[in-house]
Amino acid sequence: VDATVHKALQKLPADRFANVADFAEALVIPGVAAQTRAPARKRPTLPALLGAGGLAVVVVVASVLVRGGGGGAPIDSVAVLPFQNTSADPDGAYLSEGITESLIDRLSELADLRVVPRGISARYRGEDLDLAVVGAELNVRALVTGRVGEIGDRLVVRVELIDVAELAQLWGAQYDEGIADILEVQAELVAQISRELRIRLSPEDERSLTRHDPENSQAYQLYLKSRYHTLKISPEGIARGLEYAQQAVDLDPNYSLAYAALADALLASGFQGLMPTEDAYPRARAAALKAIELDETVSQARLEMALVRWFVDWDWTGALGDAERAVELDPTNPDALSMNGMFLCNLNRVDEGIALTLRAVELDPFTPDNVQNLGLCYGNAQRYEEALANATEVLELEPNNLRARFDRPTYLERLGEHDAATAAMLQALESASVRGEEGPCSSSRRSAFRRPSRSGRAIAVRTRPSVSRRSAVSACRPRP
Repeated sequence: VDATVHKALQKLPADRFANVADFAEALVIPGVAAQTRAPARKRPTLPALLGAGGLAVVVVVASVLVRGGGGGAPIDSVAVLPFQNTSADPDGAYLSEGITESLIDRLSELADLRVVPRGISARYRGEDLDLAVVGAELNVRALVTGRVGEIGDRLVVRVELIDVAELAQLWGAQYDEGIADILEVQAELVAQISRELRIRLSPEDERSLTRHDPENSQAYQLYLKSRYHTLKISPEGIARGLEYAQQAVDLDPNYSLAYAALADALLASGFQGLMPTEDAYPRARAAALKAIELDETVSQARLEMALVRWFVDWDWTGALGDAERAVELDPTNPDALSMNGMFLCNLNRVDEGIALTLRAVELDPFTPDNVQNLGLCYGNAQRYEEALANATEVLELEPNNLRARFDRPTYLERLGEHDAATAAMLQALESASVRGEEGPCSSSRRSAFRRPSRSGRAIAVRTRPSVSRRSAVSACRPRP
């Protein structure tokens, strides 16, 4: 039985049984064949699996094989909604966020499937969602929902695949595995969802789904923790993100994404004044270079190198080349698209830059960084009405965003609305004063990074506490 179950659970479809009959015959246990057809719409639960002495796992897999191998047109569009964190510790969200992002990234690599970008699906959180409405708004035929919990050294993942038109469960399962098996669980989820969507995976698809996975699953967990905490953009979060990234590279020195996360945390530490820039920036550069050396196909590694070249080295050509390469490697990476567009606009290639930043906002319309970079491009193109509307939109997303507060009077002045510009500037200065800031490019609590521009004029690159470091540095950006 163990050998049969093991074969049935193989990752590659070619390594599994061709059909349920072969599966049951291999078991050669009286009565099992009669159990192989489980109810098609019923989600297995952990007690049921354990209560059947493990044989219920066979039943579930057989049912999946039958439905996945059936006829019918493939489902060509899906959205993965944010998985809920069921861990007792709120910081356990690093797992739910990480698994959600991983599923989206991996499914997006399948040629015959349209996957809603995570920046758009991320706003559909919670248990009280009307799935019919969500499906209609996202224009997809299927939804993936789930819950993730870390209980001691166990990883418990509950997943459902929902047919939006029928509001019926196509497939569902619960995994209770050792936390060390997280990579295997993710690979199995992608394989099962693909089967249920009736998408045939080519050998290249099979390889691409795991090509960036590390050899050490603990390093992967540390990488997820690093991203989760660094993106909080708080002193404590960045410090913890840096710590976890360093632990990840120490544990697996060949893990490219871990070095990219380390570069990200080091840049954030320098931008936020949490570490001397003369220490943070050389280390960030070395980490980004190492990430590329280990795997030149990692989009995030190229993006980190682009940030180093632009904001630290002032190497405009090199930065643009790395940003363009990041987009080539992952055309759906909104951060890469946004920064690439911002670089182009600063180099006075505004039409190209606006096209890229617009695409970034389409993919991720709720991240202030991406929206602000589009506004920057509008301003460079002297499209001040659109730039003003953009600053207003940013303030709706993030009311305390100082850059947007100071952008508004600038654009109002350019539009000839002098009284409104004066009032907006006074409001921005008052807001900065309340928060202890001198303006959008300064912070009394953080060190400035200064160096001469090509014209010899000193430019300060500073940050503020409430926005991400990428948005902050581009607010008072160096210009070629």
